[in-house]
Amino acid sequence: MSVKLVALEAVPPEQIERNQAFWRGLGLKRVYFGYPHEEKIAIVGGGRSIHRTWDEIRKFSHVLAINATRKTLLQYGVDATFLSVDPLPVVAEFAQGATKAIVATRCDPSVYEALKGAEIRIFDTPGDVPMLSATASTAVPLVMKMGFRQACFFGCESSYTGFSHADRHEDREVIKVRADGKEFITAPDYFFMAREMAQQIRANPGVIIEKSGGLLRAMVRDPNAEAIEVGKLCLSE
Repeated sequence: MSVKLVALEAVPPEQIERNQAFWRGLGLKRVYFGYPHEEKIAIVGGGRSIHRTWDEIRKFSHVLAINATRKTLLQYGVDATFLSVDPLPVVAEFAQGATKAIVATRCDPSVYEALKGAEIRIFDTPGDVPMLSATASTAVPLVMKMGFRQACFFGCESSYTGFSHADRHEDREVIKVRADGKEFITAPDYFFMAREMAQQIRANPGVIIEKSGGLLRAMVRDPNAEAIEVGKLCLSE
């Protein structure tokens, strides 16, 4: 039996509007949307698979680190560009120490304070690019509009294998998803994110690719993936 899930905004719409007014009033440079070029870019999430693929990530000249992932990549010698569209204040903690950042104007103003001294570019979502459910999936229309020839997802498996992230574990309600004949443990927001990323990969073969595995790869293969159970479930190692 499938479970119906509903996506909700993390903060009230009026807070988003205040955030946007703050960022737009700073006079910061905006993301440059130019002509297509031959460069490739890595979009890196915080999944544990990055411990297996960091050597591939290091080969990219352009790397976007989703939220807290930037600090994990630094351990492997990768000084990635911080990226976030999330409006929660906790994002400021993730942004601290970044030297380069791309930030959506919907982000909390505290993120700006955390990025003092960094090279910052901003963009609107919705507006410049569509607003999707997560930073990782929103990154795809962003980098395509920036002209990149190919984007590769790393660390975006979107399923748990013992811990929720490469650097930490978030203990919260999870769901069980059936995809490509297998069952995966994940969180509701990761399920929505994986569904969007899988759609992007199927719609742009060879242009949007993934080296994450997990639920994301299964959902690329199976467009009919569905949530089948909700609750505090056992996380398999």
